[in-house]
Amino acid sequence: MAKNSFWDNLEKQGLAKAKELAENTSKELEEQAIKQTIGFYKEYNPRFYKRHPNEGTEDSGLARSIEPIVKSENHGRGYVGGIRISTKHMYADYNGTPFQVLSSYLDGFHGLPTFGNYLQDIPSTTKFRQLENYRDVIIKRFK
Repeated sequence: MAKNSFWDNLEKQGLAKAKELAENTSKELEEQAIKQTIGFYKEYNPRFYKRHPNEGTEDSGLARSIEPIVKSENHGRGYVGGIRISTKHMYADYNGTPFQVLSSYLDGFHGLPTFGNYLQDIPSTTKFRQLENYRDVIIKRFK
């Protein structure tokens, strides 16, 4: 009986540590994504389109679209941490739909190409791709 409780305790500690690492990873990715989003707006000038008043801040529609997530995997025997980027918490009063705004950001555009008022991000790597690269660095820590 003592042997099983040792392994049960060891498993419980391992799962607690896995959950902690997943939560920390999720928070770190969220912070980096918000930083990238704010940078997306601060780095480009002149403005070719009317922005939402909060763009370029932590309360921007794009920054609000970033949600940390921690999910239980493998029937509760592991955890993963990350972020979800969706239109759920974005403002509804954009020049275009929240989905169009999010899509243009992911593609590296300022403004909406469909309206002809946009500027493509000059760097070959978009902020979203930079975030993916950052994610890959985090993953390497665990290998």
